[in-house]
Amino acid sequence: TGSATANVALGATTALMSGTTVENKTVDVGLSGADLARFVGVGTATLAIGGTGTDTIDGPGAFALTTGLTAGLTIGLSYTYFPGGTQAVVAPNPGVVAAGETRVLSGATPTAVAPGGTLVVSNGMTGPFTVYGTENLLPGGAMIAPQTIKGTLNVAATSHADLATVTLGGVVNDDGAINYTTIAGLAVVRGTASQSVVTGTEYVYGQSTGSIVLPGGREIVAGRATGLQLQGGDAQIVAGGAADVRLAAGRVTVESGGNVSALAFAGPGTLTINDGGVAGPITGFAAGDTITLAGVPFSAASSASTSAGILTITTGQSGGTSLQGAAPARTNFRLAAAPATGGTAITLEPGLSVGGT
Repeated sequence: TGSATANVALGATTALMSGTTVENKTVDVGLSGADLARFVGVGTATLAIGGTGTDTIDGPGAFALTTGLTAGLTIGLSYTYFPGGTQAVVAPNPGVVAAGETRVLSGATPTAVAPGGTLVVSNGMTGPFTVYGTENLLPGGAMIAPQTIKGTLNVAATSHADLATVTLGGVVNDDGAINYTTIAGLAVVRGTASQSVVTGTEYVYGQSTGSIVLPGGREIVAGRATGLQLQGGDAQIVAGGAADVRLAAGRVTVESGGNVSALAFAGPGTLTINDGGVAGPITGFAAGDTITLAGVPFSAASSASTSAGILTITTGQSGGTSLQGAAPARTNFRLAAAPATGGTAITLEPGLSVGGT
């Protein structure tokens, strides 16, 4: 960034850098759309001058300014150069970020990021706004303003974004931290996520804490989910994933290589085990809940027994399994074929429960 003053003789030209602001205290430099179009690359424009004011010429390359007036004309120049058409904004409102890239260096408040626009944040921002294009939160940056993501939010390592709402079709790529995020679209968590409310999809490759999955929502865990709550929707614990779960409604599926350290039933829900593991206790199992053992085939000879809080399922064919939990003294379990998996579905007679909530 710098400034300069040049004396331009009649008919002469002078080269200016991309992003140059032409300012004159006694005359006006007017630019039409056709004039600006000449600056796609290197070009020369003759500017109509009259009155008083300022104007800005912007283009990706150097260009020449022809005054077309008498010798001795003085033009004051100030300029800032941004490679690739990047614009730096340090104060307070960049307005609508349209095509191209706008960099916010410190607390600014955009109106919106339009489709095709890119907002790059290296520090903090304030005020609510909507992202239809792309927002990139740089390392060390902080976004603590309510924002609606209809396009894409990229959160770099060591940065964090709070209070975002990701609408259907919106995407968050999180390599840093996202907190108190409402997810109706898609969030891919490679860093951390805290207190998400999910009606869309949250993929967890890193760490999530306190995510709440509502009806229609889906949580896929390939990392670690702590304090995962299902109030509807689905959770899938896949290979390499681990979770502890409170299941009030909906379905939890443990795939091969996945593990649930503890699961507490707190309302009608379904736990499906597809060769995955449940390392900790299953509590709160009651009438209306279902445990499906996809890898344990059902037969008429299948039976359930309990001992010291361990539920053991034995089939008339080869195979069986045991589940840890505070089992009731009586063994009033119902076993049936699981229609979707061909395995064994376990339910409990009304009036009985296994463990507390």
